[in-house]
Amino acid sequence: MFRHLLLISAAFGAALSCASGQAAERPNVVFILADDWGLGDVKAYGGDRCKLETPNMDQLARDGMRFTDAHSSSSVCTPTRYGLLTGRYNWRSRLKNGVLFGYSEPLIEPDRDTVPAFLKRQGYRTAMFGKWHLGMRFPTTDGKPASSTATQANELASKCNVDWKGEIRQGPNSIGFDYFWGISASLDMPPYIWIENNRFVGECTTIKAFHRPGPAHADFEDVDVLPTLTRKTTEYIRQHAREPEPFFVYLALNSPHTPISPSKDWQGKSKLGPYGDFVMETDWSIGQVIKAVDDAGIAESTLIIVSADNGCSPAAKGGDPHDMIRFRMGDGEPTDPAKHYSSDIYRGHKADIYDGGHRVPYIARWKGNVEAGTVCRSPICLVDLFATCADLVGKPLPSRGAEDSITVLPHLLGKVDKPVREAIVHHSINGSFSIRRGNWKLALCPDSGGWSKPRPGSNQRGELPDVQLYDLDTDVAEAVNLEAKHPEIVKELTALLTSYVERGRSTPGESAENNGKVTIQRPRAQPQQKKKQKQQRKAKQSSAKETSVPVAPPSPGSPDRQRALGINVVADGAAAESLQLPDAWQYGPPLISPEPRDREPSHAQKDPTVVFHGGRWHVFMTVKLPDRSAIEYCCFEDWQEAQTSKRTLLTVSDSKYFCAPQVFYFEPHQKWYLVYQVGMPNLKKMWVAYSTTTTIDDPNSWTKAKPMLDGGPDDPREVGGIDFWIICDDQRAYLFYTSNDGRMWRLWTPLSDFPNGLGHCELALRDKIFEASHTYKLKGRDQYLTVIEENGQRYYKAYVASRLDGPWSPLADTFERSFASAKNVRPAAGVEPWTDNVSHGELLRDGVDQTMTVDPARLQFLFQGMFQKQKAGLPYGKWAWRIGLLTPSTLIQ
Repeated sequence: MFRHLLLISAAFGAALSCASGQAAERPNVVFILADDWGLGDVKAYGGDRCKLETPNMDQLARDGMRFTDAHSSSSVCTPTRYGLLTGRYNWRSRLKNGVLFGYSEPLIEPDRDTVPAFLKRQGYRTAMFGKWHLGMRFPTTDGKPASSTATQANELASKCNVDWKGEIRQGPNSIGFDYFWGISASLDMPPYIWIENNRFVGECTTIKAFHRPGPAHADFEDVDVLPTLTRKTTEYIRQHAREPEPFFVYLALNSPHTPISPSKDWQGKSKLGPYGDFVMETDWSIGQVIKAVDDAGIAESTLIIVSADNGCSPAAKGGDPHDMIRFRMGDGEPTDPAKHYSSDIYRGHKADIYDGGHRVPYIARWKGNVEAGTVCRSPICLVDLFATCADLVGKPLPSRGAEDSITVLPHLLGKVDKPVREAIVHHSINGSFSIRRGNWKLALCPDSGGWSKPRPGSNQRGELPDVQLYDLDTDVAEAVNLEAKHPEIVKELTALLTSYVERGRSTPGESAENNGKVTIQRPRAQPQQKKKQKQQRKAKQSSAKETSVPVAPPSPGSPDRQRALGINVVADGAAAESLQLPDAWQYGPPLISPEPRDREPSHAQKDPTVVFHGGRWHVFMTVKLPDRSAIEYCCFEDWQEAQTSKRTLLTVSDSKYFCAPQVFYFEPHQKWYLVYQVGMPNLKKMWVAYSTTTTIDDPNSWTKAKPMLDGGPDDPREVGGIDFWIICDDQRAYLFYTSNDGRMWRLWTPLSDFPNGLGHCELALRDKIFEASHTYKLKGRDQYLTVIEENGQRYYKAYVASRLDGPWSPLADTFERSFASAKNVRPAAGVEPWTDNVSHGELLRDGVDQTMTVDPARLQFLFQGMFQKQKAGLPYGKWAWRIGLLTPSTLIQ
């Protein structure tokens, strides 16, 4: 098949080279890439389902070819842009999930060929306008990578190391663009300043926040960006239309991505609120570029392509005055004629592995060459731009590069009516894969891989098959998973994707190398343990049937019954089902140890809190430095990478004592929260502080510490405490903490008031307990579990309750029968022992939200450990804690 395609491509290239006139041999190319634009947001696609007017896109479709099965290579920004410009799937780069930020280092490899570099060698002038978002190396005042933690203008000199007068390296000009005018990343990512070629246009002298606060030029405003990019692009086209050399213009719009900021002329133009206004202004911008081409008299010698980097973001729903914007969730919900469907008939949205995440508008016009009013239904991908441009100028692709690019020129010229692609590989924000061949689409994950339900790590995920197989001919909404009915298709598509990965390319040619390991399907956590637990439960049930003898049960209040079965006795005497806890644990080598770095070496890593999000583990922990305690962050895909992963000290507080973090995603606010304790001068009670962000993998994006409780006269806490912990049910947010005297305390506030209003302080539990009380919702049960550390040779106890405001009953509350202690914790086979303490730790959660849900059948415990003997003669602050992971080795029988 590939040999056939290559022959077709060569024939078209030869035909073009014989055409009369230089322009026909080398047509101008204008590629416009919108940002977060759903297929259903264009009238030419959504029809009556689209409640927006997009006259310029509609006219473009009437004048050219509309592709109905076009896809970005990723469902988020940065990866798609990499694939577009390199002709190489994004997951072959070092970036395996997520996106870059405003200060990020360059993603495109220095020796990689690109579309502009290739066309430049063919005599093209090349220009880019707009959003880069592929990393660039900013000049800095200290020689270190660019960064800023400044939140006030007077902090720019001390907390931002960017040299605004220096030369930028490895930006658009370094990969083949003669000219660049634009911004470093998305418009909601600082710094907020124009860049022209390799220089900043002025300096950042203030702080602005177009969603994320950061350095900004005094005159830079979000509402001006789209009109400015439009003007700059049209001026370039008019100027260069008169010159003999053809041009390649890449216009990467900032819209309709957040910040959703339509300019004044477009505000209030649509029924859908700001997002609808911004879409209409985006359509206007495209119309202005088309008009510039037409007015210059070069329509017959210019190929115009308009597409988007991924599907519509759910942020579009913000400010929707009539609640009209909808996304399909694979639930078969009928179309509501009064609603607007941003992903049209497809499931999901930006970030997802479903088609709503990566099926995008794609309209091409080349007057006199592309037949007007035509439709192409064959699948194509944005990585195909490179091969298409090579075909346009009748030149072969470079032998090394464009490993996944296939020309779509045969489609444009109407010479083929069959797909030119064997398959397309899709990629979601968390690094999940899918592969599409013909009508079959295989997703190698059980969930959305992104932001729609079922979310990665959610409770529902654990109940779903490991893969999803859809027949798009009969099920375009991806609602019916056929993996169990067609295992042979699953096998074939998995093998095809594996071959693409292993060969380093999906097109004919010499095998290439990927940048780093590519994992097409992550195994579920502890698969063998899950199987073992299932076998044990089955054996136990069988044994119970064979040997059951009627026995009078202990009284409901019996401590023996509570300890053995985990029963919590409530007022009406009802009891929860038995709860099995691990009877024994094992640990591997330390995962995170202190770093003997040159500046502020750490001598303890402790108090870990962790979530799994976007295909990576995100760990926040206390780090003990020579003269202070702070919070440090690292992230990684595999626990084996934990020790070598980059660590970043958070700058959320200027105090010399802020520590014991807890991280979670608060769904009502759509924000990540970090809760921690801060020591404040002259206060006996520490702050219960919090910071927030919308981007957990950007450690510099957290807001400055704010107090939930400030230790002042109105603070409702009866006594000072430590190790603060938030957990929410569907009505309230609860704060738990201990006071180092055998007491655990509880406060609460209505969920709608969080993080404010915490009051009603009351004693929740009194026992021989110490610190680090962490409370969790038990998945599949109307029951809560709290684990609390005991002092001395540290170990953990466990208690259960049926309500967060109810009484706690002991479950494992002695050293002999503990939740985790030297009594039931051992090193795994072949592991050198390194701890007999089990201290301040956190259970790995079954999700990331404020419910703090854990799966009792798959418990794992991230903890701090060291030998008791290593404490001798050292003050508390010098104890060399390290972080490890406990995994169950058996279950209570």
